[in-house]
Amino acid sequence: MSGVIRRTLSRAMAKRIGTHDGKFHADEALACAILRMTSEFADAAVVRTRDAAVLSHMDAVVDVGGVYDPHAHRYDHHQPTFHGTYDAAHRTLLSSAGLVFKHFAPTILREKFDLTDDTAQRTVLRKLYDDFVEPFDGVDNGVPRVPADVSPAYAAPFSLCAYVAALNPAWNDPAPDADASFMRAVAILGDAFRLVLERAVRSW
Repeated sequence: MSGVIRRTLSRAMAKRIGTHDGKFHADEALACAILRMTSEFADAAVVRTRDAAVLSHMDAVVDVGGVYDPHAHRYDHHQPTFHGTYDAAHRTLLSSAGLVFKHFAPTILREKFDLTDDTAQRTVLRKLYDDFVEPFDGVDNGVPRVPADVSPAYAAPFSLCAYVAALNPAWNDPAPDADASFMRAVAILGDAFRLVLERAVRSW
């Protein structure tokens, strides 16, 4: 089989992840990054749209569509009936990042690190969620990090969520390319998640 044919077949078989267009946020960028770390969605194309007809043909949809159905790979959290948290010990509502992490992080641990022991998995996943993913859920859902009556001594450090927000094209950008900026955010958050994941598995 020629290289051209192999590349053509690969493109034809590639899966697609749908998310909303317009201004993007860190939670759907991280959700896409985590999905693309799995063998099922490795290097999947990302389609940014709110067109329901287009989204219906996506292999997975995050942060748009008004449906949470993991069996259909639909991971939205905006519907009024959604009240999901990571587990009974957590109160922060999940964003699309938390939803995708909850359903796919165990698969990543098995595929990337051959980590199949249930106790070890639970330990690593809990640390990853507490230290890395929950802040994305909290920021996206408007959960204050500190009580409203407490005055911080200084501004919060420039976070990954703020970094992603800053990647959105400016209102006066003469040639905005939101899709390219979003994929840059996906790459940055993917690298960060991979780093903390590897440290948690190998060093913690």
